[in-house]
Amino acid sequence: MATLVVLTERMYDEIDGVLLREDVPEEFQNELRGYAKLRNKENPEETPSIPFSTIRKLHKYLESDGKPGMYLHQLMEGSEVFFPPLPQPKRNPELVARLERLRAEQANREYQQMTKSVSNNIAGNSPIGNVGQELKSVQGQLMNVFNVFLTIVGAFVFGFMAMYYAGQSLTARVLCGLAVALVVATADLYFLIKNDL
Repeated sequence: MATLVVLTERMYDEIDGVLLREDVPEEFQNELRGYAKLRNKENPEETPSIPFSTIRKLHKYLESDGKPGMYLHQLMEGSEVFFPPLPQPKRNPELVARLERLRAEQANREYQQMTKSVSNNIAGNSPIGNVGQELKSVQGQLMNVFNVFLTIVGAFVFGFMAMYYAGQSLTARVLCGLAVALVVATADLYFLIKNDL
């Protein structure tokens, strides 16, 4: 693919000047006439562009004119490389249908997630209907409290008996038991609060 550059007013002027000359081959003149017609087009969607090879040929004819020459960079001043827009790929109808189905499934999952904690009982139901659920909740909380209490007592007994077998006094045994129980109580409360919240 040829490298394209954006046409500028200077290029249009030089193209018009070369078209007036007699020594330019007819084929090249026809090519330049096609680009000269782009000057009057007012289509903002399309950027008028010309192949760089044509600009080089145009520059050669400008140099052979006999006048003090214009350098190629002067001819291209204000221009830039033209990158044609990429064609948009056609969307596959099967893929579009699949995407719509997946979006609908995702929206349904989000709706189910939002409404899962909403009760579907009618407002006129008696309060006795929720007793079973409330009892399960209370039972779970009581089990957690009992487990924490049992763990703290077990830790105290462990610290107390460890000092007993080490041959320490009653004061040292109680202090060691309390220290171990305090550490275990702190850890239990941390995990209890972390899991419940």
